Amino acid sequence: MVKPFMLRSRREVAELRAELEAAQQENAQLRTEVKRVAADAQEPTRQRGRGWRLAAEAAFVALIGVGGSLGGAYLGADAASQGVTLQLQAERDREAREKVGQVYADYLSALATYSAEVGEEFSPKNGVPTPDDLQRLFPLYRAFRDKADLVAVYGSDDAQRAHQLIKAGLPEIVALGTRRRLEVVWPQGSAANEYSRGYADFQAAFCREASARPRSGCA
Repeated sequence: MVKPFMLRSRREVAELRAELEAAQQENAQLRTEVKRVAADAQEPTRQRGRGWRLAAEAAFVALIGVGGSLGGAYLGADAASQGVTLQLQAERDREAREKVGQVYADYLSALATYSAEVGEEFSPKNGVPTPDDLQRLFPLYRAFRDKADLVAVYGSDDAQRAHQLIKAGLPEIVALGTRRRLEVVWPQGSAANEYSRGYADFQAAFCREASARPRSGCA
């Protein structure tokens, strides 16, 4: 018996479709036979004997049986196709969540590494960073930017907006001039206060988008 809502593999769907095609062919043959018997029925009654009646009854009974099989095959193939579609969609959703989860985790890891190095002890009030400091920090900042680029590709609009707040609140290391001299661009004005809000928003997006059953507190 066909189970309409059971998820099936592509091979099983192909087998059901083959059964459907076979039922369609048998149905066509029986319809031709019924038409022939119906044409014979137009002859005078005296020319039709008991054999004609038996043949007609058998043809009609067979047609009804094939009709049932044909309907069942149609329902089975359709249900199996829907089941496979749902199964494939669920698999794509799972893969997307895993990819987003990995991208977000890598972003937060790179952010934590860089921000730890440019913490309170490395601020404008402590003086101008030395060239050696900038050379040490530049690869960390570049790694953070690389992970941010992946957020822009795979992440949601919410995650991207949160990143923009985080980025605005972080010191930026830029390479200037033909010699690629490194300098620090410090956050200005209210941007320095946006870091915490952006970080909280990013974590909330991570919670909502990387879990199949996000908790209510993710919002």
